[in-house]
Amino acid sequence: MRIKDAETEHEQWIDTSSKAVRKAHHDWWIQKQTELGDTFTKSNVDSVSVRTDQDYVKALLNLFAKRN
Repeated sequence: MRIKDAETEHEQWIDTSSKAVRKAHHDWWIQKQTELGDTFTKSNVDSVSVRTDQDYVKALLNLFAKRN
């Protein structure tokens, strides 16, 4: 798969058939999500995860319900 960095316009190929590449990306993603969650928690800021394949209204309603 060819990817392009939107900021630098740097392009590179990634071998998505490689199990090691997929695991490295997964591990990186989990680390970033954890760091972001920790930052929100330390800052006392609410957050919500919204998936593109699911109804965002339910996620927002759950967030607002937690606030009350």
